[in-house]
Amino acid sequence: MKRERPKSPGKRHSSVLPGLRIAAVMLGVPLLVLLYQAHYSGLSIGQLFEHLFKGARAEDKEQGSAKTGQGRKVDFLTPMAIGFPSTDSPRISSLEIIDLDKDGLPDILVADMLANRIGWIRQFPAGVYTETWISPVLPNVAGLTDATGSLTDGIYTLTAHTTGTAAIVDTAANTLAGGDVVTTTHRLFGDINGSKNINNTDYLQFRNAFGSSTGQPTYISAFDFDNNGSVNNNDYIQFRNRFGKVFSY
Repeated sequence: MKRERPKSPGKRHSSVLPGLRIAAVMLGVPLLVLLYQAHYSGLSIGQLFEHLFKGARAEDKEQGSAKTGQGRKVDFLTPMAIGFPSTDSPRISSLEIIDLDKDGLPDILVADMLANRIGWIRQFPAGVYTETWISPVLPNVAGLTDATGSLTDGIYTLTAHTTGTAAIVDTAANTLAGGDVVTTTHRLFGDINGSKNINNTDYLQFRNAFGSSTGQPTYISAFDFDNNGSVNNNDYIQFRNRFGKVFSY
């Protein structure tokens, strides 16, 4: 009588491979969506994640601050109002710190987009600032200004004359000493810190100002491209188009 050998059991199908496929689909589809959104918005993956989790971080910060005891506020810098008094937020397209009158004290040159003029905020004596217009009202010149009346992006050379009918004088009718003073500056929308380029530092400030409007503490008029009182998608498009742009002079 022959004994039949027991049949070997059939091959068991591993559940690992289907599980990996499901995980790949679950992770891959959201990743593809994020890549598409990053490409469409012009942001990098890192910037997109920062934008997505901004709300969550803000909420955690609020909850954390509620649990943390409030200590005494320490100001390392003392705010000081300088320049012409203004009830509305000024729109300064360019700012240059320069000792224009060569007296050893740094002064400030500002391009005021609301007034369409160049202002000289002179420091004299130390710690006392007085603003004087050093240019007439600049007309909206085709190619030099945009539809909002602001200077178009570019590099500009400003000459402060010390003699003749165009000589610069302050409120006390004092003229500049020495020869003409020449300085180079630029206007680049989105370059909030005047670094001659638009990078992640500017983006972080734009992101914090996005969605704000006049009167809110996060509103920054320099990011309000069309001067409509709010930082919205129209301003974001202008910022995105300039992101990564660099000026050299």
